[in-house]
Amino acid sequence: MKFEASDLQRGLSSGMSWVKPYFETELSDKDLFELNTKLGKVLSAYPSELNQRFVYLFAQMAAIAETSRLNYKEPFLKEEELASFLSHSSTFFNSFTHG
Repeated sequence: MKFEASDLQRGLSSGMSWVKPYFETELSDKDLFELNTKLGKVLSAYPSELNQRFVYLFAQMAAIAETSRLNYKEPFLKEEELASFLSHSSTFFNSFTHG
């Protein structure tokens, strides 16, 4: 699937802003780069077209989840977990698969 890198970046940034009042921990630039890379791979491999609103929301939720994992000293998300979440999310938000 094709997607705009800017939608991914804006979603990650929004997710990071969203968690600031709740967690003292922050993802490092390296952590964000690695999450961005994993998200890019997962979204590129997805067989259906996804709306840019969904890419933004998906990246936002991933940043929130990754920061939560860091805060609670849990392992970071794996590509397989992101792919599973993508599949379920695109079904739940089925309007985001339409243009």
